[in-house]
Amino acid sequence: MDEKHIVFQGEVQLKGWAIKHNTGAELAFWCADEADIEKLKDMTTRKGKQAGQRLAMVLVEIGDDELPVVQSEQTADDVKGGALAQKAGMLTRDINFQKFADVENVDEANQYILDRCGVERKRDIDHTDHARINFMRMMEMFRLWSE
Repeated sequence: MDEKHIVFQGEVQLKGWAIKHNTGAELAFWCADEADIEKLKDMTTRKGKQAGQRLAMVLVEIGDDELPVVQSEQTADDVKGGALAQKAGMLTRDINFQKFADVENVDEANQYILDRCGVERKRDIDHTDHARINFMRMMEMFRLWSE
């Protein structure tokens, strides 16, 4: 892509983001100088002060050393646990579950769940087939023990 195609090139800082039910995802950035957005202002002026032009955008995080920061390969789903991870978190605080697992505190209950499921983090329970199956088996054993 050559210079005549570039609307903006420079450093910005992420101000925030939002997910809005009627309009979708929104991003907001701070620019160092108002002059940085002159071409964007011109775009909306040409369209009757309306936004909506489609733009391609590539963002690269930079560190304090001004070099690109290597991003992890995790997806959003990997970062956050689902329903099973949340259930596992609740179980660690359940006194009856701690008795079932023969542990004395939340940390030991957490380790018990991780060991039984064969994972390092509770959030992996939702994203790993063997962990999900092992968690469900453990839950069934706990249910039978509780009766």
